[in-house]
Amino acid sequence: MLSRGWRISTSIGLSVPVLCGLAALGVYLARLLVDAGGTDLESSVTLVSLFFLGSVVGGFGLYLVLSPSGSLQLSAGRLPSTAIFYGAFAVAVLAGTAALSLDAISVIVFPPFYVVAAVAPSLGVLALTARLISKSHPEDGADSVREMGASPASDSLLPVAGSLLIGTYVAVPLALVVELVIGIVLFIVVLAAMVSGNELLPEALSGLRGGAASLDQLAGLLQSPAVVAAVLILFAVVAPITEELAKSLGVVLTKSYRSAPRALVAGVAAGAGFSMFESALYLSLSLTAWPAVALMRVPTVFMHTLGGGLMGLGWFAALQRKRVSRFFLSFAGATGVHGLWNAATVTMVVLGLGATGLPQGGAAATGEELAVIGVFLLMGALALTAIVTLVLLARRVNTWQS
Repeated sequence: MLSRGWRISTSIGLSVPVLCGLAALGVYLARLLVDAGGTDLESSVTLVSLFFLGSVVGGFGLYLVLSPSGSLQLSAGRLPSTAIFYGAFAVAVLAGTAALSLDAISVIVFPPFYVVAAVAPSLGVLALTARLISKSHPEDGADSVREMGASPASDSLLPVAGSLLIGTYVAVPLALVVELVIGIVLFIVVLAAMVSGNELLPEALSGLRGGAASLDQLAGLLQSPAVVAAVLILFAVVAPITEELAKSLGVVLTKSYRSAPRALVAGVAAGAGFSMFESALYLSLSLTAWPAVALMRVPTVFMHTLGGGLMGLGWFAALQRKRVSRFFLSFAGATGVHGLWNAATVTMVVLGLGATGLPQGGAAATGEELAVIGVFLLMGALALTAIVTLVLLARRVNTWQS
């Protein structure tokens, strides 16, 4: 049986997102009842996403915590196959795209497809890793459950679910707060430097106040070396370090670092939880291009889950095998892939801004377009490398035990 103190503290913690999710659902339903035609789609998908991430995911965690010990026999290795999750993702994207054309009733029909498209890729990668681990290490769930105060259960879902919940509810807000604080500091530094040494900023701000700022002015402002450098520091250095450390709390707090297989799958679970929440937030930013954005989020899921898995193995090496050098090697791999992905994304955005201000068909325009294609191909190669590496790690995780 789970210890009473563990049950109480965990239940209280999980009740917060559950109640927040129910409140979000209440607001969504109230707005539909009062004025369905006046309800905007963006806020609708946000509210329904908060309900799913809070009440559904948190409620599942409560079920595992409060149910009798027999239910802990749920197996991580018996999760639905990856094909089911990605099939659901494909159906959600196609059906959701059709639902967007339904005008007024799209606020009712579209949000469920939006949520499925946001969470299915992350759960698919988690299922793939857990099933690969379970085939060769079915006993690795038992010790984690015992250390949490429960009766042992072979290949238990509890540590995996705990890590996923920590990735969702702890890692995301922690990383956001740290990145926001550092981002504000960088913004102040860049603003001060540009005010003192660049005429472009005052002109652009003056144009904004008068409503006459041109697209070229704004694009030039965003492409200035100081702004690009600050954005790269924030997204390619600060974000990877912060997010990978925050995600790895799932491995540490569930004590899944006791063996390499458990550390890997728990790390992937934390990365899946993080990417689920992130996708639910990001997909609403551009609903007009929602199918493309949803597809672009899939490679990001590969990056987040690989980073979480590497960090899990790193904590196993440091805390269980006392090989700190391996931890730093894993940390460098996780943050390196994450940083490269974010840097490529920033580069594509900057190049895209430059291309919009160039004459179509010119040599410069062609150069910008080729650069965008090159960065896109690089991102594809990174995504493929990430998922292949994760599969290889799952199949050869025994090499970390030595």
